[in-house]
Amino acid sequence: TADDNKYGNNQTGDGSRYRRRGLFGVRGRAMYQRLQSLFPQYNIMNNPQSAAIVENAANIAVELWRSPNLPMGKTD
Repeated sequence: TADDNKYGNNQTGDGSRYRRRGLFGVRGRAMYQRLQSLFPQYNIMNNPQSAAIVENAANIAVELWRSPNLPMGKTD
């Protein structure tokens, strides 16, 4: 897709695999990898749609609210 080379995506199909999900619309391989390290219980790299499950999306949104620089790879 058009996003296969954006947002840390580096493999064919990443654009659709790691598309916008959740309350803040997280997207891209890089962001999903950051979320995997924060929420290993979601197994988000192998199951990216788990970011869209309401409870998970709420927890991710809280973390993004607390750490607004997280999408850029920085922690507060």
